Amino acid sequence: MRLRLPGGSRTWGRYTAEMLLIAVGVALGLAATEWAEDREIRSQLDDAYDVLSDELADNLAAVRYRQAIQPCIRRRIADIRSWMAQEPRGRVEPLPEDMGNPGTRIMLDSVWDVSKSGQVVARMPLEVQRRYSAVYDLFEDFSTFQQLERELWLSLSGYAGL
Repeated sequence: MRLRLPGGSRTWGRYTAEMLLIAVGVALGLAATEWAEDREIRSQLDDAYDVLSDELADNLAAVRYRQAIQPCIRRRIADIRSWMAQEPRGRVEPLPEDMGNPGTRIMLDSVWDVSKSGQVVARMPLEVQRRYSAVYDLFEDFSTFQQLERELWLSLSGYAGL
């Protein structure tokens, strides 16, 4: 017994060819979509790296500023130590000049925060994420240090006029 296909073997050959053509078209469409998404992700990552680099440069400038004024701060601390050494002798005089305080620079982290809350950071390699996080943790510590230092200098300013 022989199985006969409806419409003949010619019709089924065309049907098979059309199905193969559709399958190839779908596969090409999916590949093109994947390629476009990959390009978009790379573009977003490149943009994120650029703005993160700018933000890190600003923060590094703040740290360098603090290093540049360090000699002035050391001189002022020496003045305060000298002033404190007079107190045990019973002479409490006002500080020689107004205290002031070392200038502080705001440490920026908005680009990093936005990147973390979006999907950009999730697309970065894990080691890159770790390194950015570590640097921003250091900047946060530096910012906390600046705030505590500022409060200390402001509390000392009360001794300027006694």
